[in-house]
Amino acid sequence: MIRRTLIVAGIAIALAAPAIAHGPAGSKPAGANGGDIVDVDGGHIELVIAANELVLYVTDLTDAPMATAGLAARVIIQDGTKQTAIALLPRQPNLLVAPLTAPLGSGSKIVVSTTLAKDGKPVQARFVSK
Repeated sequence: MIRRTLIVAGIAIALAAPAIAHGPAGSKPAGANGGDIVDVDGGHIELVIAANELVLYVTDLTDAPMATAGLAARVIIQDGTKQTAIALLPRQPNLLVAPLTAPLGSGSKIVVSTTLAKDGKPVQARFVSK
């Protein structure tokens, strides 16, 4: 009986190991551009942080680029005790870009607000810089 229990436990551990290797529940792999991805109503938003700008790649539910022309969007950044709101500017084909005056610190909170769906429903995506 003990031997059977040990064999079943060993099999369970072996089968669980690949799932553990993918990270904690709810984590998402890096996007095609190396940034963090957030699922939003109507698509996905990937954030890439450069030294002088935030770049958001917007894709639909099938990961095809979604046109950003005409989108109104803004980003709120909380870097330590400093909070900044910046308008995101559309850049073709599927980018939203916000200029940065200084590099972001690790752990900065970034909230993106926009409308992606045709029904005009607002969406938010939340990120934390690394």
